[in-house]
Amino acid sequence: MDNQLKDFNTVWISLTYNCNNKCEWCYTASNTNEYKRKVFPTEKELPVIDLLSSLNVKRVILIGGEPTLYSNLENIINNISQRGIKVGMVSNGRRFRERYFSRSLKENGLNYIAISIINADARAHDKITKVNGSLNETIQGIRTSSEEGIDVATNTVIGLDNYRNLERIVDLLEHESVSELTFNVCGVCVSQESNNSQILSPLVAVKSFERVYLYAKQREIRTRLITPMPICLFDKEIVYELKDRKLISGGPCQITHGKNFVIEYNGDIVPCTHLAHFPLLNIFENGGVISLEESFA
Repeated sequence: MDNQLKDFNTVWISLTYNCNNKCEWCYTASNTNEYKRKVFPTEKELPVIDLLSSLNVKRVILIGGEPTLYSNLENIINNISQRGIKVGMVSNGRRFRERYFSRSLKENGLNYIAISIINADARAHDKITKVNGSLNETIQGIRTSSEEGIDVATNTVIGLDNYRNLERIVDLLEHESVSELTFNVCGVCVSQESNNSQILSPLVAVKSFERVYLYAKQREIRTRLITPMPICLFDKEIVYELKDRKLISGGPCQITHGKNFVIEYNGDIVPCTHLAHFPLLNIFENGGVISLEESFA
Protein backbone atom coordinates (compact mmCIF):
# COMPACT_ATOMS: atom_id res chain seq x y z
CA MET A 1 0.00 0.00 0.00
CA ASP A 2 1.13 3.53 -0.73
CA ASN A 3 2.26 4.98 2.61
CA GLN A 4 0.58 8.27 1.71
CA LEU A 5 -2.78 6.52 1.99
CA LYS A 6 -2.00 5.93 5.67
CA ASP A 7 -1.52 9.63 6.36
CA PHE A 8 -5.08 10.81 6.91
CA ASN A 9 -5.91 14.05 8.63
CA THR A 10 -9.54 14.16 9.77
CA VAL A 11 -12.24 11.52 10.06
CA TRP A 12 -15.85 12.26 10.98
CA ILE A 13 -17.79 9.53 12.80
CA SER A 14 -21.56 9.74 12.65
CA LEU A 15 -22.59 8.28 16.01
CA THR A 16 -26.34 8.59 15.61
CA TYR A 17 -28.92 10.12 13.31
CA ASN A 18 -31.12 10.86 16.32
CA CYS A 19 -31.38 14.52 17.35
CA ASN A 20 -33.14 16.61 19.98
CA ASN A 21 -33.73 19.30 17.31
CA LYS A 22 -35.82 18.76 14.20
CA CYS A 23 -34.32 21.04 11.54
CA GLU A 24 -36.00 20.13 8.27
CA TRP A 25 -33.04 21.03 6.06
CA CYS A 26 -30.59 18.77 7.93
CA TYR A 27 -29.38 15.81 5.89
CA THR A 28 -30.34 13.45 8.75
CA ALA A 29 -33.78 14.87 9.51
CA SER A 30 -36.09 13.63 6.78
CA ASN A 31 -37.61 10.85 8.84
CA THR A 32 -37.00 11.41 12.56
CA ASN A 33 -38.60 8.18 13.78
CA GLU A 34 -36.64 6.09 11.31
CA TYR A 35 -33.36 7.86 12.03
CA LYS A 36 -33.64 7.35 15.80
CA ARG A 37 -32.75 3.72 15.14
CA LYS A 38 -29.60 4.60 13.19
CA VAL A 39 -26.90 4.33 15.86
CA PHE A 40 -23.22 3.38 15.71
CA PRO A 41 -22.82 -0.08 17.33
CA THR A 42 -20.78 0.10 20.55
CA GLU A 43 -19.12 -3.26 19.84
CA LYS A 44 -17.55 -1.76 16.71
CA GLU A 45 -15.95 1.18 18.53
CA LEU A 46 -12.58 -0.35 19.42
CA PRO A 47 -12.01 -2.07 16.05
CA VAL A 48 -12.80 1.19 14.23
CA ILE A 49 -10.50 3.16 16.52
CA ASP A 50 -7.76 0.56 15.84
CA LEU A 51 -8.29 1.12 12.11
CA LEU A 52 -8.08 4.90 12.46
CA SER A 53 -4.92 4.62 14.52
CA SER A 54 -3.33 2.40 11.86
CA LEU A 55 -4.19 5.09 9.28
CA ASN A 56 -2.37 7.73 11.38
CA VAL A 57 -5.54 9.79 11.65
CA LYS A 58 -4.78 13.06 13.44
CA ARG A 59 -8.28 14.16 14.40
CA VAL A 60 -11.70 12.59 14.86
CA ILE A 61 -14.84 14.73 14.85
CA LEU A 62 -17.98 13.17 16.29
CA ILE A 63 -21.14 14.15 14.44
CA GLY A 64 -24.76 13.12 14.05
CA GLY A 65 -27.65 13.81 14.15
CA GLU A 66 -26.76 14.99 17.62
CA PRO A 67 -23.72 13.09 18.97
CA THR A 68 -24.45 14.00 22.61
CA LEU A 69 -27.40 11.57 22.44
CA TYR A 70 -25.06 8.60 21.85
CA SER A 71 -25.24 6.32 24.89
CA ASN A 72 -21.54 5.40 25.05
CA LEU A 73 -20.18 8.88 24.38
CA GLU A 74 -17.72 9.18 27.27
CA ASN A 75 -16.12 5.82 26.47
CA ILE A 76 -15.64 6.40 22.77
CA ILE A 77 -14.10 9.84 23.45
CA ASN A 78 -11.76 8.33 26.03
CA ASN A 79 -10.72 5.46 23.77
CA ILE A 80 -9.97 7.78 20.84
CA SER A 81 -8.07 10.21 23.04
CA GLN A 82 -5.96 7.40 24.55
CA ARG A 83 -4.59 6.70 21.05
CA GLY A 84 -3.23 10.24 20.83
CA ILE A 85 -5.94 11.34 18.40
CA LYS A 86 -7.49 14.76 18.96
CA VAL A 87 -11.25 14.55 19.56
CA GLY A 88 -13.76 17.20 18.52
CA MET A 89 -17.50 17.34 18.13
CA VAL A 90 -20.18 19.15 16.16
CA SER A 91 -23.21 19.69 18.39
CA ASN A 92 -26.24 21.87 18.90
CA GLY A 93 -24.79 22.41 22.38
CA ARG A 94 -28.00 21.93 24.33
CA ARG A 95 -26.77 19.08 26.55
CA PHE A 96 -23.58 20.95 27.36
CA ARG A 97 -25.59 23.25 29.59
CA GLU A 98 -25.47 20.37 32.12
CA ARG A 99 -22.25 21.04 34.04
CA TYR A 100 -21.62 17.41 34.97
CA PHE A 101 -21.99 16.40 31.32
CA SER A 102 -19.54 19.05 30.08
CA ARG A 103 -17.04 18.20 32.80
CA SER A 104 -17.23 14.47 32.10
CA LEU A 105 -16.58 14.89 28.37
CA LYS A 106 -13.65 17.21 29.09
CA GLU A 107 -12.15 14.73 31.55
CA ASN A 108 -12.52 11.91 29.03
CA GLY A 109 -10.55 13.81 26.40
CA LEU A 110 -12.89 16.02 24.38
CA ASN A 111 -10.71 18.84 23.03
CA TYR A 112 -13.17 21.14 21.34
CA ILE A 113 -16.72 21.55 20.11
CA ALA A 114 -18.32 23.47 17.27
CA ILE A 115 -21.75 24.52 18.45
CA SER A 116 -24.38 25.28 15.85
CA ILE A 117 -26.08 28.67 15.90
CA ILE A 118 -28.79 28.89 13.26
CA ASN A 119 -30.16 32.37 13.93
CA ALA A 120 -29.62 35.08 16.53
CA ASP A 121 -33.33 35.64 16.94
CA ALA A 122 -34.73 33.11 19.42
CA ARG A 123 -38.10 32.86 17.70
CA ALA A 124 -36.52 32.32 14.26
CA HIS A 125 -33.97 29.85 15.65
CA ASP A 126 -36.59 27.84 17.52
CA LYS A 127 -38.88 27.85 14.50
CA ILE A 128 -36.17 26.07 12.51
CA THR A 129 -35.27 23.60 15.29
CA LYS A 130 -38.96 23.11 16.15
CA VAL A 131 -37.99 23.19 19.86
CA ASN A 132 -39.07 26.10 22.02
CA GLY A 133 -36.18 27.45 24.08
CA SER A 134 -33.51 25.69 22.01
CA LEU A 135 -31.45 28.84 21.39
CA ASN A 136 -31.37 29.68 25.09
CA GLU A 137 -30.22 26.14 25.91
CA THR A 138 -27.54 26.34 23.21
CA ILE A 139 -26.17 29.61 24.64
CA GLN A 140 -26.13 28.07 28.12
CA GLY A 141 -24.24 25.12 26.62
CA ILE A 142 -21.60 27.48 25.21
CA ARG A 143 -21.11 29.12 28.59
CA THR A 144 -20.96 25.95 30.66
CA SER A 145 -18.65 24.00 28.35
CA SER A 146 -16.22 26.91 28.04
CA GLU A 147 -16.22 27.28 31.83
CA GLU A 148 -15.24 23.61 32.06
CA GLY A 149 -12.21 24.22 29.82
CA ILE A 150 -13.47 22.96 26.46
CA ASP A 151 -12.40 25.02 23.46
CA VAL A 152 -15.66 26.28 21.96
CA ALA A 153 -16.28 27.62 18.48
CA THR A 154 -19.62 28.23 16.84
CA ASN A 155 -20.75 27.25 13.40
CA THR A 156 -23.50 28.82 11.34
CA VAL A 157 -24.82 27.44 8.08
CA ILE A 158 -25.46 30.35 5.72
CA GLY A 159 -28.83 29.75 4.10
CA LEU A 160 -31.94 31.42 2.82
CA ASP A 161 -33.41 32.08 6.28
CA ASN A 162 -30.41 33.83 7.84
CA TYR A 163 -28.08 35.31 5.22
CA ARG A 164 -29.50 38.82 5.60
CA ASN A 165 -28.88 39.08 9.35
CA LEU A 166 -25.62 37.26 10.05
CA GLU A 167 -24.33 40.34 11.88
CA ARG A 168 -26.82 39.69 14.66
CA ILE A 169 -25.08 36.38 15.34
CA VAL A 170 -21.87 38.34 15.92
CA ASP A 171 -23.76 40.60 18.33
CA LEU A 172 -25.21 37.58 20.14
CA LEU A 173 -21.80 35.94 20.64
CA GLU A 174 -19.60 39.01 21.10
CA HIS A 175 -19.28 38.57 24.85
CA GLU A 176 -19.33 34.77 24.98
CA SER A 177 -16.19 32.67 25.45
CA VAL A 178 -15.80 31.35 21.92
CA SER A 179 -12.50 31.02 20.07
CA GLU A 180 -13.97 31.80 16.66
CA LEU A 181 -17.16 32.04 14.67
CA THR A 182 -17.16 29.71 11.70
CA PHE A 183 -19.56 29.75 8.79
CA ASN A 184 -20.29 27.26 6.08
CA VAL A 185 -22.54 27.45 3.09
CA CYS A 186 -25.67 25.34 2.84
CA GLY A 187 -24.79 22.86 0.11
CA VAL A 188 -26.70 20.32 -1.93
CA CYS A 189 -27.63 17.18 -0.03
CA VAL A 190 -27.46 14.62 -2.78
CA SER A 191 -29.21 12.00 -0.66
CA GLN A 192 -32.06 14.26 0.50
CA GLU A 193 -33.24 16.52 -2.29
CA SER A 194 -36.18 17.69 -0.15
CA ASN A 195 -33.69 19.25 2.29
CA ASN A 196 -32.25 21.71 -0.24
CA SER A 197 -34.67 24.58 0.35
CA GLN A 198 -32.02 26.72 2.10
CA ILE A 199 -29.48 26.79 -0.74
CA LEU A 200 -28.13 30.16 -1.89
CA SER A 201 -26.18 30.95 -5.04
CA PRO A 202 -22.40 30.90 -4.45
CA LEU A 203 -22.21 34.63 -5.15
CA VAL A 204 -24.86 35.52 -2.55
CA ALA A 205 -23.21 33.21 -0.02
CA VAL A 206 -19.75 34.74 -0.56
CA LYS A 207 -21.02 38.31 -0.31
CA SER A 208 -22.94 37.42 2.85
CA PHE A 209 -19.78 36.07 4.44
CA GLU A 210 -17.73 39.08 3.36
CA ARG A 211 -20.27 41.33 5.04
CA VAL A 212 -20.27 39.46 8.35
CA TYR A 213 -16.48 39.12 8.26
CA LEU A 214 -15.99 42.87 8.03
CA TYR A 215 -18.56 43.43 10.75
CA ALA A 216 -16.85 40.94 13.09
CA LYS A 217 -13.40 42.30 12.28
CA GLN A 218 -14.42 45.70 13.64
CA ARG A 219 -15.15 43.94 16.93
CA GLU A 220 -11.89 41.93 16.84
CA ILE A 221 -13.77 38.64 16.54
CA ARG A 222 -12.18 35.88 14.49
CA THR A 223 -14.55 34.74 11.74
CA ARG A 224 -13.76 31.93 9.30
CA LEU A 225 -15.45 30.40 6.23
CA ILE A 226 -14.94 26.65 6.18
CA THR A 227 -16.70 25.84 2.90
CA PRO A 228 -14.44 26.02 -0.17
CA MET A 229 -15.87 28.67 -2.49
CA PRO A 230 -14.72 30.06 -5.87
CA ILE A 231 -12.00 32.64 -5.15
CA CYS A 232 -13.09 34.73 -8.13
CA LEU A 233 -16.33 35.63 -6.35
CA PHE A 234 -14.58 37.43 -3.49
CA ASP A 235 -13.61 41.09 -3.41
CA LYS A 236 -9.91 41.16 -4.34
CA GLU A 237 -8.74 43.11 -1.32
CA ILE A 238 -10.77 41.01 1.09
CA VAL A 239 -9.73 37.66 -0.35
CA TYR A 240 -6.00 38.39 0.03
CA GLU A 241 -6.59 39.24 3.68
CA LEU A 242 -8.69 36.15 4.26
CA LYS A 243 -6.05 33.91 2.69
CA ASP A 244 -3.20 35.52 4.64
CA ARG A 245 -5.08 35.05 7.91
CA LYS A 246 -6.17 31.52 6.92
CA LEU A 247 -9.83 32.44 7.30
CA ILE A 248 -10.98 30.71 4.13
CA SER A 249 -10.20 27.27 2.82
CA GLY A 250 -6.81 27.18 1.15
CA GLY A 251 -7.64 24.34 -1.20
CA PRO A 252 -10.34 22.20 -2.75
CA CYS A 253 -12.88 20.24 -0.74
CA GLN A 254 -11.97 16.98 0.95
CA ILE A 255 -13.37 14.93 -1.93
CA THR A 256 -10.62 16.30 -4.17
CA HIS A 257 -7.58 15.93 -1.96
CA GLY A 258 -8.76 12.66 -0.39
CA LYS A 259 -7.27 13.07 3.11
CA ASN A 260 -10.53 13.06 5.04
CA PHE A 261 -13.59 10.85 5.10
CA VAL A 262 -16.78 10.10 7.03
CA ILE A 263 -17.68 6.84 8.79
CA GLU A 264 -21.44 6.45 8.92
CA TYR A 265 -23.27 4.76 11.82
CA ASN A 266 -23.58 1.54 9.76
CA GLY A 267 -19.94 1.37 8.60
CA ASP A 268 -20.43 3.09 5.26
CA ILE A 269 -17.47 5.22 4.13
CA VAL A 270 -18.46 8.42 2.32
CA PRO A 271 -16.15 11.27 1.23
CA CYS A 272 -18.52 13.95 2.54
CA THR A 273 -21.68 14.22 4.66
CA HIS A 274 -23.46 15.65 1.62
CA LEU A 275 -23.03 12.23 0.00
CA ALA A 276 -24.64 10.31 2.86
CA HIS A 277 -26.18 7.05 1.58
CA PHE A 278 -23.77 6.95 -1.39
CA PRO A 279 -20.91 4.93 0.15
CA LEU A 280 -17.57 4.12 -1.41
CA LEU A 281 -17.37 0.95 0.68
CA ASN A 282 -18.46 -0.51 4.02
CA ILE A 283 -15.98 -1.47 6.72
CA PHE A 284 -18.38 -3.66 8.73
CA GLU A 285 -18.10 -7.18 7.34
CA ASN A 286 -18.76 -10.63 8.79
CA GLY A 287 -19.46 -9.22 12.23
CA GLY A 288 -16.19 -7.30 12.46
CA VAL A 289 -14.26 -4.45 10.88
CA ILE A 290 -12.19 -5.03 7.74
CA SER A 291 -8.44 -4.47 7.83
CA LEU A 292 -6.49 -1.44 6.67
CA GLU A 293 -5.35 -3.27 3.55
CA GLU A 294 -8.90 -4.26 2.65
CA SER A 295 -10.23 -0.78 3.40
CA PHE A 296 -7.85 1.29 1.30
CA ALA A 297 -6.07 -1.13 -0.99
